[in-house]
Amino acid sequence: MALKHFTAAYLQYTGSSSAFLLQKPAEEPALDGRAEYLLRELKQAFIGKAGKIHGEFSSDISEAPLKPWLQQLLDKQLGFESFSQKLWQHLETSLAGTSVDVDGHVLIFIEALADGDFLHLFIVDHKEGLYLDSQLQLSDSLFLDLSKIVVAARINISQACGVE
Repeated sequence: MALKHFTAAYLQYTGSSSAFLLQKPAEEPALDGRAEYLLRELKQAFIGKAGKIHGEFSSDISEAPLKPWLQQLLDKQLGFESFSQKLWQHLETSLAGTSVDVDGHVLIFIEALADGDFLHLFIVDHKEGLYLDSQLQLSDSLFLDLSKIVVAARINISQACGVE
């Protein structure tokens, strides 16, 4: 697996109160074995889920601007950080006024495989737990619940942008 980019954000949105919280990193997290491991585990969990549907891009760019952004990313006219910022803004705009409740982490990966570059997007719930810190004091912790994938999408960027 050739992981090219990774970023994550915490999203909390309650449609009934229209309160929107999006905590995002100041910069792209470092790519290391943990990010690769996380993507591998999420892909395995996604493969095992039933009820997957396939989709296609809308022709209305104002409603669904992802395809042009992917083309700009592929053409290096848009960096991954800028691409992510656009996604975060679009997510907030898309959720505004809906009755959807979300409390989880949004994870975005781009990996290069033999058959093209792929964008993976996951919204994953979390669990609360306890852990012992370095002073052996109990502390609270949130951790990703990989069995609770709320939304997942896998897009072949090369294919979507007409690169074969």
